[in-house]
Amino acid sequence: MATANGPSNKKKDYRLRRQKRQQIRQLIDAIDKNDLNSVFHISNSVLDINFPYRRKTPLEVAVELGHLQICCLLLQKGADVNRCNQGLNNLLNIACQKGYIKVAEVLIMNSADIDSRNEHGATPLHSAVMNGFVKIATMLLNNGCDVNMPNDQIETPLLTAVRTNDLTMVNLLLNHNCIVDGPNFQMITPLMVAAGCGYLDIVCRLLKAGAEITKRDRYGCTALFYAVSEGYRDVVETLLEAGADPDIRTLKKLTCLTEAIRKNHIDVAFCLLDSGCNVDLCDRQGVSPMLTAISQLTVYFSQQENPRLLVNRLLELNCDVNLADYSGISPLHQSAMGGDYELSKLLLEHGADINAVDSNGDTVLHAAAYGNSFELVKLFIELGCDINTQNDKGETVLWPTISSSNFTITEYLVKQGADINLQEKNEKMTPLHVAIAAHNIKAVRLFIESGCELNKPNTTGQTPLLLACEKGDDEIVELLLAQPRCEKRCRSLVDPLHTAVEYGHLAVAQKLIEGGWNCNQVNSFRMTPIQLACSLDTFNMVKLLLLYGCDLNSQTNISHPLHCYHNDDERPYFAREPLFLAATNKNVDLLKLLLKCYLRMPTRLVLMNILSPSLSLISLATHSPTFPSHIPSSFLSLFLPQLYDIHTILPLLLFFLSFFLLSSPFPLSSPPFPLSSPFPLSSPFPLSSPLFPLFPPFSFFSSFSSLYSSFHLFSLLFVSSSPFPYSSLFPLSLPPLLIYCPLFSSLAQK
Repeated sequence: MATANGPSNKKKDYRLRRQKRQQIRQLIDAIDKNDLNSVFHISNSVLDINFPYRRKTPLEVAVELGHLQICCLLLQKGADVNRCNQGLNNLLNIACQKGYIKVAEVLIMNSADIDSRNEHGATPLHSAVMNGFVKIATMLLNNGCDVNMPNDQIETPLLTAVRTNDLTMVNLLLNHNCIVDGPNFQMITPLMVAAGCGYLDIVCRLLKAGAEITKRDRYGCTALFYAVSEGYRDVVETLLEAGADPDIRTLKKLTCLTEAIRKNHIDVAFCLLDSGCNVDLCDRQGVSPMLTAISQLTVYFSQQENPRLLVNRLLELNCDVNLADYSGISPLHQSAMGGDYELSKLLLEHGADINAVDSNGDTVLHAAAYGNSFELVKLFIELGCDINTQNDKGETVLWPTISSSNFTITEYLVKQGADINLQEKNEKMTPLHVAIAAHNIKAVRLFIESGCELNKPNTTGQTPLLLACEKGDDEIVELLLAQPRCEKRCRSLVDPLHTAVEYGHLAVAQKLIEGGWNCNQVNSFRMTPIQLACSLDTFNMVKLLLLYGCDLNSQTNISHPLHCYHNDDERPYFAREPLFLAATNKNVDLLKLLLKCYLRMPTRLVLMNILSPSLSLISLATHSPTFPSHIPSSFLSLFLPQLYDIHTILPLLLFFLSFFLLSSPFPLSSPPFPLSSPFPLSSPFPLSSPLFPLFPPFSFFSSFSSLYSSFHLFSLLFVSSSPFPYSSLFPLSLPPLLIYCPLFSSLAQK
């Protein structure tokens, strides 16, 4: 029976809800039109006056529109006065936000919750205060609302009124005995907000109401600090007159005076000084007001009429002119780094220590050099500063002047006896090293003329000449090479010419070679300059070295120069000849250059170097499916003119073809003769041939089948050539070669 009545009950419920929705929709349409008669007639037939349509009840719509009579009618019909909307705003809060005081009164008369909170925790009083509705706030207060109830940010209505700068609302709330110092979640009080915003009238009213002037927020800031930070002098004066302490420091140990100077509020700073604040209180970095004033002098004060007025006032108040921060920087250090001669002289007149040293070991003379002030450098030296004092890095006053290219100061220091051979502690750099690194040619010339050591190395073994080669300064290199005292031999693991080649400095390399440097000298890795140039793919450098007679065939225990050109020292010896590697990287320009050099060599060297390009082309043919377009035809035109002796080059090509068959990705046809065929396995060229040592033993191959296949292809290649002693063994024509490898076709056509 229950199962039989179930569907019918659901249908009845659905019809009932549908009927209610239609009735409420009609009622809301009438409310939107403010049609009281229609609302009256429809409400009489409505089954549920609190049924929502689109999440709003009829009373909520009437309150939002401010229709007072309709609200009264709906309340008489039983509408729920404390129902909340989707945003958790109750009807009274909505009326207070909109400013409908009559509607709010009606809702309160019908038992609306006067302290209800919305989704942000705001009460109707918060809404009225935020929007400046004094009458609604008065009505709420008269009806007994909680004047101190905070919202979700723990902000009381008084704090909200102060933020909106509404003195009338502040007076209203204070007259209803609100808490004057009620803080928010950051412990910020209404007095702090008023002081930070510069609301002088509200500050005075809060002070009159008994606001605590020494109260601090979570960061330790007082109301006076807020006013000082924003530069409101009138508020600062009012708070100071009310007894505010200017020496209270924040959690970061910032004082009001330091904050005023840091924010460039000079008038506020004078106000604080007039109140008798402590002029030597430092922050947690140990920075005093004097040091702050000097450090901000260049940044903020330069455009003012009297930028040193604040510093003069601090000096008049007998501040400590030697009070340094935790880095050891004193006011004299700071003024010297700023290059301020007058201020530095003023500090010295008030007892500043000229021998002060910071935590890095820098003296005030170092600071003056950093500030590029020749007058200060001269003044400090005349007052007795040691010109050769080294800081913790071992740097004298020469170092900053060289780096900044201030030649006037550098020249003056050298004339005053600065040691030009001192080395700093970390890298053992001399002033000459520093000048070369900074490309300061004037300083380099000055040091050389003053007799500095030209060959002193640093910790990495770099001499000044070696450093100049690394930096690529050919003018300095020429200047050093012109000195008889400059050594022309390598005393370290790195050679100047190799360094110039490594960094690609053509002009420097040319200066070195013209200056008598051995262009075939090997470095610590047993590499010659031309080998290094090849390994770095620097064609112009190779051309330059060859032009000056570098030995192209210089053989070391590493490789031939062209092996290095491709960083290929790990390959077997037979796969590391020069042209092989040049062809692999398709550097046509380098190939042309090298072949021109090979044409001037003996026949043995030419043939030895022709082995490489053949192997290179075969290797590329076997590993590139797009071989004809992968290798430019200009490569073949470079190699083929050298193949003038077919009987001499035969063993080389035989080896290449065998290598090709072993690594070929496509299958080859079966050998043209059985394995038992009496084919000679000995070398087909005389033992006295200069190429015999290059030809590997046949045991290198994995099987005789590969060897026979190599002979097969070789016969296809040369069957149409000049008289060939083995041509009768291979009665095959040339066209089948095109099936095996396009490379051999190209070679045959050539």
